[in-house]
Amino acid sequence: MNAPAPIYARRKTLKVIGYSSLMTIIPVGVGGCNRNQNSLELIAQQMISVLFYVEKAQKIGSLYISEAPALQGQTYEQLTELLLERLQLSQSDITAENMDLIDARIKAAVHRDFMDEDVVLLRGWMLSRTELMLCALAAVFNSTLADSIALKLRPLNAKNIL
Repeated sequence: MNAPAPIYARRKTLKVIGYSSLMTIIPVGVGGCNRNQNSLELIAQQMISVLFYVEKAQKIGSLYISEAPALQGQTYEQLTELLLERLQLSQSDITAENMDLIDARIKAAVHRDFMDEDVVLLRGWMLSRTELMLCALAAVFNSTLADSIALKLRPLNAKNIL
């Protein structure tokens, strides 16, 4: 009577091993995902992490967007791509291993902006165009995140369904 217990335990163990190995294979093959390539959301977060005072940068970014018609209505994805272009990078250049490359490129671009006098006076502050683009990204990203959270937290009632 004790014999079925080890067989059952062995079968269960083999199932667990089989399922767990299957789960490690599936994410690599689904939809041609490239695990090394980062999404624009992760790249935007990395760019924003360079800022010391994100809340103040968001306010500056909002001011800059209000004075720069070309930036009005831009999504954070579009702003991230513009910044990548400014940093002479593309989304495919950024991987998990070289994410710090963004930080170095931003610092170099800000320095280059000041050397090339590519600066903007905004409310008495002289800021490089790269800094302002980064602030605009922070403002739009925060706004997008807030809208996303508000949609998820919105109570469901008859008005929302119709």
